[in-house]
Amino acid sequence: MTIKINRFALLSLCIVLFFELNGCSIFIRKPKGGTNTAQNAEYHNGILTHGKQGYWLLIRGYHSTDHLVAGATLSEYSHAAILDLSTNEIIESTSEGVHPLSLEEFISKSHKITIIKPYGYSASRADSAVRIARNYIGKPYDFLGTVGLNSKEKYYCSELAVHCYPNLIDSLKIPTVIEPRDLLKMGESVYSSEKRMGN
Repeated sequence: MTIKINRFALLSLCIVLFFELNGCSIFIRKPKGGTNTAQNAEYHNGILTHGKQGYWLLIRGYHSTDHLVAGATLSEYSHAAILDLSTNEIIESTSEGVHPLSLEEFISKSHKITIIKPYGYSASRADSAVRIARNYIGKPYDFLGTVGLNSKEKYYCSELAVHCYPNLIDSLKIPTVIEPRDLLKMGESVYSSEKRMGN
């Protein structure tokens, strides 16, 4: 009997075991009930108060891939998205590909949120960035791009965020693999929430 091993699953398991054995748990659980509801409202208010069209939202999420990204990059962040206040949505790329998501749903899956104003930001660049992101809706996720084998027709989350701002590509040295935390070097942090309570 032949046993097939999924290399990605094996790598993920090795990363998780490494951090767990070294006393650095990369798993976080989402609290339930009233605390969660109250913090959703707090996060939403923070975004409406400090966010603008086309800003980036950098988060630590609860999905298994969030645990993997946070562990592999040694970061408190695992995902990035572009804010579209005109529709009360974000545009993100996950394993499902590039798609819009309601701001409420995005907040609900976030353990912590940081809002970033991209360098060289202007209202016209922001509108253009959101249009570009929306034009990419339906594009597949760039799995190989996360290890440096980028595709021009596919995007992972932080790759999408940066490529919607061509001025950054022209003016900054963009790494081959753009980790979510790299966005902190490409813009100004204007708001950072507290981590959710109960974890």
